[in-house]
Amino acid sequence: MNPKFRSLKNLWCIWLFSVIALAGGAGNASESSLTDFVELDDEHYSWTIQKVETHGDLTFVVIDLKSLVWLSSKQVNRPQWQHWLELYIPKEAKSDIALLYVGGGRNGRPAPEFEASLEATIALKTQSVVGLLGQVPNQKLIFNGDSIERREDRLLAHAWTQFNHHNDPQWIPLLPMVKSVVRALDAISEVTASEEVDSPEISRFVVTGGSKRGWTTWLSAVADERIIAIVPAVFDALNSARSMEHHFNAYGYWSHAIADYFAEGLLGDIDAAQADKFFQIADPYRYLEKLTLPKFSVNATGDEFFLLDSTQFYWDDLTGEKYLRYVPNSDHSLEHTDAVESIAAFHWLIQNARTIPSFDWTWTDASTVEIKQIHGQVSEISMWSAHNPVARDFRLLRKKDSIEVQGPTWHQEVVYTRKDEEDLFDSLLLTFDSDESGWHANLVEVEFDVGFQYPLKLTTTVSISPTSLPFVEKEHDGTRHLTFNCPGIEDLEIPPMVLEFLKNSFKSTFTQHIAHNGRDYFCWLPKQDPRLEGALLVGFLEAKGHRDCIIQLEAGPGPTLPPGPSSALDNDTN
Repeated sequence: MNPKFRSLKNLWCIWLFSVIALAGGAGNASESSLTDFVELDDEHYSWTIQKVETHGDLTFVVIDLKSLVWLSSKQVNRPQWQHWLELYIPKEAKSDIALLYVGGGRNGRPAPEFEASLEATIALKTQSVVGLLGQVPNQKLIFNGDSIERREDRLLAHAWTQFNHHNDPQWIPLLPMVKSVVRALDAISEVTASEEVDSPEISRFVVTGGSKRGWTTWLSAVADERIIAIVPAVFDALNSARSMEHHFNAYGYWSHAIADYFAEGLLGDIDAAQADKFFQIADPYRYLEKLTLPKFSVNATGDEFFLLDSTQFYWDDLTGEKYLRYVPNSDHSLEHTDAVESIAAFHWLIQNARTIPSFDWTWTDASTVEIKQIHGQVSEISMWSAHNPVARDFRLLRKKDSIEVQGPTWHQEVVYTRKDEEDLFDSLLLTFDSDESGWHANLVEVEFDVGFQYPLKLTTTVSISPTSLPFVEKEHDGTRHLTFNCPGIEDLEIPPMVLEFLKNSFKSTFTQHIAHNGRDYFCWLPKQDPRLEGALLVGFLEAKGHRDCIIQLEAGPGPTLPPGPSSALDNDTN
């Protein structure tokens, strides 16, 4: 490109981005804010190959990627974003389609060493190039010289607050996160086209990532047409404002997993005009017309962040090829599941231009579903169900320092196993048992044999009965309070000691204890960072021998009690 033309183009992009910032993202400025940020050539992109190694039938490449500069040195301590970009190149790879995992991790660590990772395994099994982009976002970061190191949700939440304060889209971290993905695509294409590595030249991509990286995956598809398919994982919050309102209406409080957003005061006004400005730019739901590519949304039934029936707010509005899987008995981490196998199978199908199996479904009521229009070789169909007798809550909450989780268990009933070619059907009508009191969550899983080493597992959306929301009348914009919901404390001297600790240590002007259905609830008004006070109370309770308490982020005084069957209450308020 002619340097003079590039300079004029950059000036135009800078001017346009500034206008959008002042406009606050009105109209279709959401897409402009995202794409203009990505397309702006800030002249800080570069890559250097750090190592090229051969390990059996794999070539392992480590690239030092400088993707962009975000904000200024006055606004953040480290504006230049750096990433370790790993490539796993099979000896027999031929396809120009690569799979890119968008990963997290902290900066400041040495170049990664080769290991028999999931990426290496998938590269060999699919015989395709697989990349792993680390440090998305770059972290830890210090903003405005306040000396607080922030990472993950704490980083995103604080930057969201800065966006609200400055009304400037450049503060939204999803923009540099998406741009770092685009720069990784650039680097992979350039490296594989060079003579420095023996690889097919990569020009197209399947992109996947989880949580914030799942959010980034959705938005990256808007920004770059080289992405031909996506697998966003555990970001089940398109149409975010409605999803978060649903979250509160179901629980009556905010889940502990979003404590960083609670601490920044962002949740009480989730449906306000300023929040809508953020969602205009950051919510993938605002870009539906750009999301027609094949997409495979992989979610967890026990996700601590998002409700398992959140698809009701966006799934029917998605167009183009779309595939869904809820992984039973999994929390937000998706650890100890076969989710990665489904991702590998999906990538293999895309890479080899195979028809992706599919089916349609209709929930005729909350407990009955019709499975129809099945395309592909079905190997198994299962009904999965979970039951919570006291609350509309199916989260799996991991115990401290343990792989154990607490929460409703999903149970499988296999209703079809392929035995021979004659065992075919056009549709199935399946009804789940919902006789027990409380809440029931149901889904159907269809497993397809696709000719790959792993099957492709797809599911219906999740249906919950009864359909009513227990706390739909409760206000969610009240004063922030905290509740610790603990297993029943038999020692009657402990609850008064906890209340005394809350008053003396935190100077709280409101404390309350309620014993309810074999559990103890301690609620208080925090005077400082609620995350800090929560951590201190955890230490106090553990010193007294009490663990596995659940944190409830309240929108007003008093603990939210489960709406199910209850016993008499013991109430101690100060």
